Amino acid sequence: MTTEARSPLTQAVKATRPPAPRDRGRLRRFLRSKPAVVSAVILILLLAAVVIGPFFAPDPNVADITAKLQGHSSAHLLGTDDFGRDILARALLGGRVSFIVAFAATAVAVVGGGILGIIAGYWRGPVDDVISRIFDILLAFPMLLLAIIILAALGPSLAAEIIAIGMSDFPRYGRLVRAMTLEAKEREYIRSAVTLGYSRRRILCRHIIPNIYAGVLVVATGNMGKVALAEAALSFLGIGIQRPQPSWGNMISEGQAFLQISPLIAIVPGVAVTVMTICFAFVGDGLRDAFDIRGAGARS
Repeated sequence: MTTEARSPLTQAVKATRPPAPRDRGRLRRFLRSKPAVVSAVILILLLAAVVIGPFFAPDPNVADITAKLQGHSSAHLLGTDDFGRDILARALLGGRVSFIVAFAATAVAVVGGGILGIIAGYWRGPVDDVISRIFDILLAFPMLLLAIIILAALGPSLAAEIIAIGMSDFPRYGRLVRAMTLEAKEREYIRSAVTLGYSRRRILCRHIIPNIYAGVLVVATGNMGKVALAEAALSFLGIGIQRPQPSWGNMISEGQAFLQISPLIAIVPGVAVTVMTICFAFVGDGLRDAFDIRGAGARS
């Protein structure tokens, strides 16, 4: 037996460390939340539809002026738009954009904000002051306005939209991770690990990060719907996904002029992005209950 294994401080670290997560217990708690389960099923079905559906739907960018603004038919289940393009096909392809942006932009925000938040919370001092002031400055701008400014510099494209939304959202995750890191540092087993002389890398990777990831996951999941909504807003304004590539935002923009003649052009993507936003929020609530996290959403 090594000296470290016999050390009372080592035993203190082991004794005060939170128990290993019980995935089955978390799954049971999640499944007890019917809104979360139903929402997760809807999101899975919606994701499957936007991934697989376009392979079986008509080409969403092929125009047929002779078939413009048609209603429901066997050839076009949800009708056509003002260029004769299939509404369902365009909605399915636009849904891909929303899911890609929701996952990718959230990943950019979590990684960027998480790294800076951990640095600020663990090192404190001047480093914390500088990073916190950066967070404060960026948080002074509304998320959508900051995304518009970044997009204006990068130019409209899918990659630019992901970067713009991710960068405009990362200060919120940075503040959250910083607060959770500060809280984790005060726990007894972290202090014992520091006293034992464990490296910062070991303390961060084996003790702090495993105890804060759940809160970040809960907030990120619930926030994905808001990210999809932001993407739709940017495309609606004409600075996100550019036509003729479909997105739910620019479909709503195109369809607002035909609400009385062919309302499905705008209603289908509008309902889709609304359902997506609500479902992500319910799944986030279910994960919060499953991980037994209180106040994670409030700290974001």
